[in-house]
Amino acid sequence: MYRRAVGHLYCRGAGTGRLGGRAAAGREAADEAAAAEALAALTDEEDTDSEGLVDRLCKYIYKNDQTDRMRSRAMLCHIYHHALHGRWYQARDMFLMSHLQESITHADIPTQVLYNRTTVQLGFCAFRNGQIPEAQQALNDMCSGGRVKELLAQGIINQRYQEKNPEQEKKEKMRQVPFHMHINLELLECVHLTCSMLMEIPNMAANALDSRRRVISKQFRRNLDFSNRQIFHGPPENTREHIIAAARALMVGDWQRAQELVLSLKIWALFYNAEDVKRMVAGKIQQEG
Repeated sequence: MYRRAVGHLYCRGAGTGRLGGRAAAGREAADEAAAAEALAALTDEEDTDSEGLVDRLCKYIYKNDQTDRMRSRAMLCHIYHHALHGRWYQARDMFLMSHLQESITHADIPTQVLYNRTTVQLGFCAFRNGQIPEAQQALNDMCSGGRVKELLAQGIINQRYQEKNPEQEKKEKMRQVPFHMHINLELLECVHLTCSMLMEIPNMAANALDSRRRVISKQFRRNLDFSNRQIFHGPPENTREHIIAAARALMVGDWQRAQELVLSLKIWALFYNAEDVKRMVAGKIQQEG
């Protein structure tokens, strides 16, 4: 029941305190009375936000759980909550000390989905805190395969030449994450491409004469090469085209134009500290330009 309570609270933003947490968990749990009783045991003191509540719930699971699966899921939820609230160093240290990246391939599918969601949220947290290399590294594997929806359990992808029986389709649908817990895929692409641009453009300039130069992001390089082969460049229409156009401007040293293109994206408003993020991005573009 403590695991269920953590599962309801870990993806909530600031302001989910004692009463809000108990009401949410009691409303969504299968057994409302048992959920309220489980939470009441750990919520004797008032919480101004959900940080203390999630911390106590997870520590209770660490102490009393005898199975690696439940402890791993609680730790991933704890890391996700730290990252969601911008506590980058706590989330990073906990993630590295957990060593979950070494054994996640042997975990069950729901735990792997939670691991992927936590990795994305870590990338967002690193980006908001100005840690561009760490953000790019966290998001690169997730965005490079073209299976983001499937990896985050936010949609079913029908692959060519692969048929699924009704039982398999039913299991996949049951594994889907509820809509209110979805991670915005356009924001994910925007952050990944922005980080790749800020790292790849200086890398290309530093190794312009090296035929074996290191490629940081194959997806970004592929999009940039495709854009450079076009005879005519029209005005950008979506997030990807805005960032690729900004990369072309940055390649010739026009950082003002690159700033204008990147900061004109409305997707930044999805961050709770959107103005701080915009100032950080503008400074990074000017620095690399």
